[in-house]
Amino acid sequence: MSFRILGPLEVLVDGRPLAIGRNRQRTVLAVLLAHVNRTVSVRRLVWAVWGEDVPRTAVKQVQSCVWRLRALFDAAAGRRDVIETTDWGYRLRATEDEVDTGVFERLARNARALAAGGDHGRAAGLLRAALDLFRGPVLAGVDSPALEGVVARWEERRLVTVEERMAAELASGRHRAVVDELSALVCEHPLREGLRSRLTLALHRCGRRADAWAVGPGGREPSTGGFGQAIGSQEPGGATLPGGAVLPGDVTPGSPGGPPTPCPPAGGCGAGGSAPGVARYPGADHRRCRR
Repeated sequence: MSFRILGPLEVLVDGRPLAIGRNRQRTVLAVLLAHVNRTVSVRRLVWAVWGEDVPRTAVKQVQSCVWRLRALFDAAAGRRDVIETTDWGYRLRATEDEVDTGVFERLARNARALAAGGDHGRAAGLLRAALDLFRGPVLAGVDSPALEGVVARWEERRLVTVEERMAAELASGRHRAVVDELSALVCEHPLREGLRSRLTLALHRCGRRADAWAVGPGGREPSTGGFGQAIGSQEPGGATLPGGAVLPGDVTPGSPGGPPTPCPPAGGCGAGGSAPGVARYPGADHRRCRR
């Protein structure tokens, strides 16, 4: 049995989705999974289901939801004990590999270890696999005030991981492969200097220095790469953009370390807000680039 919250809420048994039940049951399960292996108080579950408009029977209804979930898991996979009763609430017990958030953390952790050892190509591959776990907006379809912070935190973690993946791709020499994707990401998230700095570096390495200058970090210091290396320090020498952003120094085309053949034009954000080939999860909000 496995659980997925990085997208619509799902429970899989032998790879097949399980019918979880009604809205209240889904909300209780979502909150327990968002705090997997930690106790969630009955009060928090009540607030998650009803907000401020709490009926007198709320505690009994939460208990009923837990009972039905246990019965469902027992019938489908013989796992009635997956939800434990504690002194002041409930705890859903699951291993790291049974929850998509745990798999994400493991892949990201291993990727950082590989990058620290200089294996940026394999690190980028693991980060791509981690990001592929996002099937849409986190807990899509579960509407609860108790989950708003959880959703926001996981969206931020997704974007940080995108930045880390781009740092690994650039460190492994794949600037031509990611320049269009970075262009679309900067259009979608114009205030994220980590993405903007990586796009600047990718364009420069493609020989597109005028474009790199144009998208530089807008008067602020460049962000630090997700693997602990300053963007401007990734190559020897350097030219300074407005605001202090550093680009690698000019070298002769064709010489070792020289600029490669210019990349195809970055797609930018068209009407759909995304360049061809950009890895995105289904249902993501596409926005037009505003210059």
